[in-house]
Amino acid sequence: MRNFLFSFLISFYALGQIPKVLSYQGYLTDANSIPRHGTFIITFKLYDAPSGGNLLWSEVDKSVNIEKGFFATLLGSPTSFGTLSFDKQYYLSLTPQGESEITPRIPLTSTAYSFNAVTVSDGAITGPKISDNAVTGTKLSDNSVTSSKISNSTIAKEDLAVNVISAMLPVGTIISSMLSPSQFNTEMGTTTSWVPCDGRSVAGSNYASLVGSNVPNLNGMFLRGTGSQTVSVSIGGNITYDGGAAGVFQEDKVLEHGHQFWFGDDSSPAGGLNYPRMSTRTNSPNIDLGSPVRGLSGFFRNASENKPASVSVNYYIKINR
Repeated sequence: MRNFLFSFLISFYALGQIPKVLSYQGYLTDANSIPRHGTFIITFKLYDAPSGGNLLWSEVDKSVNIEKGFFATLLGSPTSFGTLSFDKQYYLSLTPQGESEITPRIPLTSTAYSFNAVTVSDGAITGPKISDNAVTGTKLSDNSVTSSKISNSTIAKEDLAVNVISAMLPVGTIISSMLSPSQFNTEMGTTTSWVPCDGRSVAGSNYASLVGSNVPNLNGMFLRGTGSQTVSVSIGGNITYDGGAAGVFQEDKVLEHGHQFWFGDDSSPAGGLNYPRMSTRTNSPNIDLGSPVRGLSGFFRNASENKPASVSVNYYIKINR
């Protein structure tokens, strides 16, 4: 044998596992350069050096059909390449049955190294190798983008879903708002997570499983902190403020106090309030002081409840995650 014309072809499937089979084509002649013809037995081997070196793989006594010198065969079948990674230079040797190894050995061309694409080497794919807009969301595995992969100050509100703020708040959160229920739900991006605090039943909600089947009725109510504390006041010693438990209603009350009056022709101070001056002295136990006013020239502020100055808002509570 004197001459070999050869080429390497590897076929890869678009889907599925890449077959580790190498297509080898050659041209075989005898010592007189006459093309061989017929069926021949050939042993194929792979080494890590052009001569000597380590034997990495062999396929012994493979039957090859030769037509006017030309032949084609699949290396790696039926004898698998095993764990060969094709990540370095390999050399192929051919030994026809009854003859010596053909020299020189044949260095594998780069096409054979496509086997390495099955598991690309670490760091082999760099940024310039990836086309713009080539990586889509479906190519990313779940939970693969962590906070450490996001540059600071790069996420704008336009990048967030409408309901992200609502999702971050726990069930039972109460928010005051000037918006109507429909406007509020639109801004929160959900119609099932928030309801007005009007005492309605929310059976079947996350809130019901955690707190109770009805939300608090905050119509006309002020909010205060739960629990109690005792504080020292400027006059009268200590006062204990008791907020009770969450969601418990407390009726309006007036702090216990007393008034002291002096009767006569002058205006009568009473607990810091000024009352209209009495025109005559009296010994009657029943005295009508009139309606309280702010100062001598104030105005009437009668009401059916005790309350400070206030502005009304709508209260909403989160009932579902």
